[in-house]
Amino acid sequence: MLCQECKKRKATVRVSEMQSDGTHKEIHLCEECARQYGISLKFSFNEVLGNLISSQLGIPVKDAQAKCPNCGLTFEEFQSSGRLGCPHDYETFKANLIPMIERVQSGLRHVGKAPRDVGRIYEREQEVVRMQKELDSAVACEDYEKAAEIRDRIHELRKTARTGDAGESPELRDTEERP
Repeated sequence: MLCQECKKRKATVRVSEMQSDGTHKEIHLCEECARQYGISLKFSFNEVLGNLISSQLGIPVKDAQAKCPNCGLTFEEFQSSGRLGCPHDYETFKANLIPMIERVQSGLRHVGKAPRDVGRIYEREQEVVRMQKELDSAVACEDYEKAAEIRDRIHELRKTARTGDAGESPELRDTEERP
């Protein structure tokens, strides 16, 4: 599409305006004509993030003058740049960051996806750890028959893990066999 202003160059910028009467007006411009209209085509991610943060997502700022004792960053500087200065800033600006994070991410606890078989694999690993303790106890009590039974059950669990689970953890597969 050609620029609707100069009608010479390819339009690469779309300007969308809402008119006072509620109608919507859209114009397509080339970069040069967009600059003449005062539209800046240069922006940085930090600038965009800073603008989002400075709008506060509707959350009031608590102590905007707070300053990190480690790097000296103020919350106002964070708002304008969108970047924290050091790991200590998370604690310094906690009162402002937590509501923002909760609003953007719908909570503070990660509830993302996990591999399909992770629950079953984890349970098996826990069972092996429990049985290993039981085995150690049986050996310490010199109950060698019970120790041999436990050893065989552990061996079977590991064998099943090797043949049955493609994404098995190396801890379960590669643990050293005990007598």
